[in-house]
Parts: sequence; structure tokens; C-alpha cells
Amino acid sequence: MTTPHDKALARCPFCGSSRTEGMFIRDGWSVECLDCSARVSAYHPDAHGKAAEKWNRRAPIPEAGNGDGWNHDMDAAPKDRQFLAFGHYFYPGDKNPTIYTMIAEISLGDPEWPYRTSEGTHRRGFFSHWRPLPPPPSIRSSDTGREG
Repeated sequence: MTTPHDKALARCPFCGSSRTEGMFIRDGWSVECLDCSARVSAYHPDAHGKAAEKWNRRAPIPEAGNGDGWNHDMDAAPKDRQFLAFGHYFYPGDKNPTIYTMIAEISLGDPEWPYRTSEGTHRRGFFSHWRPLPPPPSIRSSDTGREG
């Protein structure tokens, strides 16, 4: 998809769809994903170009093997340790998704609710991507003192 200023639009950063559309909105321009309703808007004299720049500046949806560390095969998530999980959910009446990035682990209990986080368990399909947790920061000798 392109905008009236011929700026090509990147895939949706939430669902990966190429079905995007630029549209006039009151006092500006908006780019929206036609599959998941993710949207960016611009209110600027050059709103057409600014909305496309904002849309394209967003990070692409992570895919396994592209070097960013994210994996879209949730069945490959580690069963023996925690990992960082990414997902989104449309609450009733929402036009845009609520994005979740949280530390999760596999719960070997109910296969329909396999993910456990600090907020409870989550249904299969809730998370779409995972990546290993980064190593903890190194502690410098100057960081060992504590204020009392």
C-alpha cells in the first residue's frame, strides 16, 4: 500500500498484515491495518507523509531467524525456564489491540491454558512470539554498597 505521497507502507507491526490503508481523518491523516485495526495518525501540515513515516518507523513484527531474537513458533518455547513472551488481545469493544510483553513460563497442567505469568494463566494463542530472557546485568564492585 502507498500513501498519496507515494510512500510505501511497511507490514503491520502487530499482525504482520500487508493490508494497510491510508485515510483522511479530521485535521490529519491516518494509516490503519485492515486486519487488526492497529493505527497511527498524524496532525501536521504534511500529515500524509508524516503518518506513513510514523507507521514505517515502528518495529516490524518479529519473525524467527531474522536475527532479532524473536521466535514465532510458540511450541518451541522452552519448557524448563522462563522466557519473554509477546502477544495482543482485543477486549470487547476495543478497536485497537492491547499489547502484552511479559515474562512467561510453560505450565504443564491444562494444554489449553499453557502459559503462566504474574497475571495468571493464558490460553493457547494469547502469545504469538517468544525470546529467551537476557542474562542479568553484571554487578560492578561500586554497585554492592547499599544505602540504609
